[in-house]
Amino acid sequence: MLIANARKGAPTPSRFKEFKGTPYVVAELRYDSSVAVSAAGFQAPAAKQRDASSLNQILEGFHVRRCGSHFGLSVRRHRHFRSNIPLVGTTCRHKAQGRPWGVYHVPGDSIPQGGRTCRDVEHGKFAMGVAPDVDLTWNELKEGYCPQYADWIGRQIMEYLA
Repeated sequence: MLIANARKGAPTPSRFKEFKGTPYVVAELRYDSSVAVSAAGFQAPAAKQRDASSLNQILEGFHVRRCGSHFGLSVRRHRHFRSNIPLVGTTCRHKAQGRPWGVYHVPGDSIPQGGRTCRDVEHGKFAMGVAPDVDLTWNELKEGYCPQYADWIGRQIMEYLA
């Protein structure tokens, strides 16, 4: 099983051939600008790489999204996952959730007519459903995934492999 974060060291296209037929899940496939993958690795912008393919073309398969509001969390934290096995995403429950808390940039930030960030690390861990005894800095927390996402995907992978 290959699980990689596309922003931080996912295999190059040539390495994906090694996993052909092996189940994989790649997390976080959202890019504000075109990012391409070539045999040399990630390159940006994609337009400058003649032989590069877009990441989403390389990672053929099922694309799903998770939302913290679905799990009753205080964050929305939309995260996208792509896999070569069938995965089921979640629905968003934004109205039921109300105004969410963010775990990004700096703690204690409030944007007029917009979002707000959690007061501190402990509040951020609570909002994301992370156990209080897990030792994390704000920077580690804001880069992380809600544990419920891993559980949701892991259960589907185990069912698929059973």
